[in-house]
Amino acid sequence: MPELTIKNNEFTKYKLRLNLDTVAYTKKPENTDTDPFVIDNLVNRLKNPQAQSEITLSGLFDKIISGHTFTPALLNGKSNAEFIQQQLIVFDLDNSTNPDVVAWETPQSACEKLKSWGYVPNFVYPSFSNTPERPKFRLVCTLSEVVTDPAVITKLYDSVIAQFPAETKVKPHKSDPNQTYTQKVAAIDRGAKALSIMFYGTCNGYYPELCEHGYTDLKTVLQLYKEPEPIRLEIKCRPNNYTDSTPAHELYETAPLMPYLTQTMNFSRIKGSGTQYRLSPCVVCGGNDDFSVNTDKGQWICHRTKESGTIYRIMTEYQNMTPDTARDEIKRLHGIDPEQERKDYAQAKEQADRDAYFNSLEPPLERTANSIISPIDVIEPERKGMDNTDAPTRPKVRSFADVVPKKQDWWWYPFIRNGAVNTFTALQGTGKSFLAGKAAAEASLGRRLTLPFQSLFYGDIMPWEMDCEPETTLLLNAEDDPDTETVHRLMAMGADLNYVKYVDVSDLNINVYDPCIEAWIKEVNPTSIWLDPIQQFFSGKDPHGTTMNMNDSASVRPALTHLKSIARRHNKAIVLICHPNKNNLQNALQSTMGSNDFTAAPRSAVYIGLNPDNKEQRIMTLVKSNSVPDKHKKSLAYEFDMDNGGIVFAGESDLQADDVKLFSKSKAKPDDEKKTAIEEAQITIDEAIETHGGCATSQQVQAYCTDKGISKPTMYRAKEKMTHVKSTRRGAIPVYWYFEGNDPSEQMKMKGTT
Repeated sequence: MPELTIKNNEFTKYKLRLNLDTVAYTKKPENTDTDPFVIDNLVNRLKNPQAQSEITLSGLFDKIISGHTFTPALLNGKSNAEFIQQQLIVFDLDNSTNPDVVAWETPQSACEKLKSWGYVPNFVYPSFSNTPERPKFRLVCTLSEVVTDPAVITKLYDSVIAQFPAETKVKPHKSDPNQTYTQKVAAIDRGAKALSIMFYGTCNGYYPELCEHGYTDLKTVLQLYKEPEPIRLEIKCRPNNYTDSTPAHELYETAPLMPYLTQTMNFSRIKGSGTQYRLSPCVVCGGNDDFSVNTDKGQWICHRTKESGTIYRIMTEYQNMTPDTARDEIKRLHGIDPEQERKDYAQAKEQADRDAYFNSLEPPLERTANSIISPIDVIEPERKGMDNTDAPTRPKVRSFADVVPKKQDWWWYPFIRNGAVNTFTALQGTGKSFLAGKAAAEASLGRRLTLPFQSLFYGDIMPWEMDCEPETTLLLNAEDDPDTETVHRLMAMGADLNYVKYVDVSDLNINVYDPCIEAWIKEVNPTSIWLDPIQQFFSGKDPHGTTMNMNDSASVRPALTHLKSIARRHNKAIVLICHPNKNNLQNALQSTMGSNDFTAAPRSAVYIGLNPDNKEQRIMTLVKSNSVPDKHKKSLAYEFDMDNGGIVFAGESDLQADDVKLFSKSKAKPDDEKKTAIEEAQITIDEAIETHGGCATSQQVQAYCTDKGISKPTMYRAKEKMTHVKSTRRGAIPVYWYFEGNDPSEQMKMKGTT
């Protein structure tokens, strides 16, 4: 073992902290066939807290020439992120260049250069692989103070490396030898500046004549560092292919991240190509090669701190932009003028409000292109400070003789009407989303929903069994995941997925007034639009700046009027999926969560509940349909069967909305106590007629049934099945209901005309 001849003095007795291996090597450590983990074991020993040591300079130099491995920095682990502090600077000169291009350095020449730049070489030793033909050696310098900022260490190495001439070499990629990359090499090892770098000791002695006592003044050597010229990449604006409905994250992830970073921040080095880059210094921690950018995903990450994000986070957290300013800047990178966008949006909103008002008038108000009139102008000109002579033209009073009758158009008779707003109120578990998917699936296959009534309910043809052209459906769903739920349902139902469109609105802050709804309708031209659930679209504020409230009629009625105007303009069926409220005492018409306007304002309202006689069966009933006769207000029964398309229709049902609501909202009775709604109605009719002596007017029977909670349609259906109850008519109006065997004429004489 070589003897250390450096004199012990106050300088060499100085103690510093670093990581030091306990194993000494007599040659360069290498993995072998018999022991393939030599290097791994060395790294595991050295780069962990157990290897942290406090040692004098003379003690360290003695360990180095004894073959011990060390790290100049004090580390708490293997990566650069585990850096704690550092006071030693070690320069590794391996003369990797072509000597005909860049001359090799000798220990003497390297020491002279370092001293000229302010460094004091305290210890100079040859490496294990040093040869007379190709000198390889290391120079160890001790800084005047402990450094805890990794950026300072990086600057010290960069300033020295920049002084050595470099040669550019073309090397093949390890993964693909056919691909090459360029690399700059110099007599000094450019990769030895990593914070977690380790250096082997030596068995070849050292150069005592070159070793000097004294600290390297940190402030002096830092002056050698010069900020490199920042690398700039041109920012190319993307074509404006985005709309108001484009999600914010898509704008962030597709922004030109790399050009923006290089234009607005200073990077001294960029590595990589294609979609993966490393930029130095790091935006977050300031370290070298710690900041990665994936241009394909629009994402960045600091490998030391594990912080990551998009261009939006760079702007807001590291460039101190406000969120609004950052969003505007990102839009500019996409070629969008945010100021003009806001003006266009405000004008579109204003026009939409005017159109919604005028289209809600029946018939719509005629106006010229220059007549911009607000509802207040038309209804209350005095509130605008105008007298009646200056008021805009009011809607004209017209005669119905001028109205051209139009035939009602149905998407699914008698449940969903075209050109109107329709509501579906359904209990949890009744499959309202399944039903919407079933309707979309069958429409996509060209199976007509709007059938002649007789074919739909009285013939052998069930829904979906008449062929027509495939129709597009637009699902605006906030509850079901499109990829894990909805698409699987549609596939099970055999849908042509090209005709089923969707927008995942769960993360979008939109309401019924948002112009993107009508824009989507224009874009895909669907025959029906399903908003599921409707409360998702009652957030934020209305066009007048009032917070929307689905429990307030003043908020709900104008919103439904706006949707109605959209439905009428495009002759589309808009279906609102609603949740029921928790009030068991209300009838089905008042059972929808929120304002009663959700069932009062639409043209058609549907309630879906459970069949009291069959828990596995759901009943779709009409709560309201202004233009459907009572005899057509049949209910439709269906069951879940994923092996047969998800939903299987079981035919018509006599149950009505109140029947299924009362059952669905209460605890089910035991099987031996269950009675169907028709059976209950039949018993009640018998009681009503018996109360009146075996003969009662239909009005008396209806009043009695109403008191017992039985609806008029259910009463009439029950009466049709009661062969012992007869009725007599005076003209076209039923007057009396009576038991078979009673003489109606005698009953009429007894009761007169009551």
